[in-house]
Formats: sequence, C-alpha cells, structure tokens
Amino acid sequence: MSRGEAILIHSATVLVGLTGVALFWMKYLLVSSDPFAVIHHPLQPWALRLHILFAPLMLFGLGMILSSHVAAKLRSGLQEGRRSGLSLLWTLAPMTFSGYLIQVAVEETTRKLAVVVHVVASLLFLLAYLLHGWLAWRSTRSGVPASAESVARELVAGIGASTET
Repeated sequence: MSRGEAILIHSATVLVGLTGVALFWMKYLLVSSDPFAVIHHPLQPWALRLHILFAPLMLFGLGMILSSHVAAKLRSGLQEGRRSGLSLLWTLAPMTFSGYLIQVAVEETTRKLAVVVHVVASLLFLLAYLLHGWLAWRSTRSGVPASAESVARELVAGIGASTET
C-alpha cells in the first residue's frame, strides 16, 4: 500500500467513524426538550451530511487497495494480520449496503433493521480496523509479526497478572 493510499484510507476512515459515532450519539442518545423534535442537536444535520460525504471516499480508498494490498497479502500466504483483515472485508459489505439502505428505505421496519445492521457492522468494522492497524504498527515497530491470537494471549496474561496482585 502506498503512502498516499494509506493517508486516504486512514483519514477517510477516521472521518467516517467520528461522524458516525457523533451522529449516533446525537440521534439516539440525546433527548430533546421538544417531544416532537426530529433533530436532537443543532449539529446533527452536519454530522449526517459529513458522514455521507466521507463514506464514498473511504470506500474508494478501500477499493484502491483491494489488489495492491488485500489480494497481494492473500496470495502471499502470510498469516500476519489475516484474521483482522478478513474481518474488515466481512463487515464491509453489510456496513456499506445497510448504509445505503437507510437512505432509500421507505418502509419503517426495513429502515430500522438497516440502522441496526449498519450500527453493529460499523462498530465491528471500526474495531477490526483498529486491531488491524495496531497489529501492523506493532509488527513494524518490533520486527516480529503479530497476530490477533498473540495479542489476545498477551491481554489475557496481563489481566491475569493484574488480578493476582
């Protein structure tokens, strides 16, 4: 993956993630004093607009690296980061399609189901993205390939050690 591709993907993913979390907070967690209010925060329409604006940039960036990074890593047979990378791919489709369905669904039940799928898939995507990036950073820094399993073992060992004291 080139430096430009990395900058595009990381920037767009951070912007989509932040606007998505902000939008969720404003729309579903804030309570307006007006019981008939559709907008619960003055910045809610802007969060939605920016989320919808940045999402195609993220998808474009991810599409750019499908052959240069994803396919190349799969062909190479390397196991480093494979599970977290595949988790990104598995959550990408439901996240993307449900995001578009939210915008075009007419039936209320369909839209509500799309919102639930979008929120769950998006949170899983962001967690996998953070884990994938952290594993890559860790292996580059230490020179030792890191896997999700080794990280999980270290976390469990660290939790066990902290509870013993």
